[in-house]
Amino acid sequence: MRRVLAVAPLAALFLVGCGQPSEPAKEAAAIQSLAAEGALLASDAAEGRSTTPFVRVQSLALAGQASSLASVVEGRTLGVLSRRVQADLERLSDSAGDAKTARRLSRRLERETQAARRLSR
Repeated sequence: MRRVLAVAPLAALFLVGCGQPSEPAKEAAAIQSLAAEGALLASDAAEGRSTTPFVRVQSLALAGQASSLASVVEGRTLGVLSRRVQADLERLSDSAGDAKTARRLSRRLERETQAARRLSR
């Protein structure tokens, strides 16, 4: 749970300030941050290191940030990736107490983190 809380300020830095990111590399970095935080949250949920209510609320908050980002990203690839991250975070919230689903979503979000990392270069 501490790892998730440590990543939260990074996501916030990408999403606040002068508004949403406007450059593709920054947008990809913001998506990467959200996906990474989601992957950690899902991993913690799968291993029983986070409570179900915390996972439900935190994943919905991250999904909301991903939704906001999806509405402003430039390019089809980033848009699809941000909507995929959003959908996975919403699924995590819906099945917060299901360790098997959380494990699967952790792997998916980790792959999405890697895809966003490649796009941020």
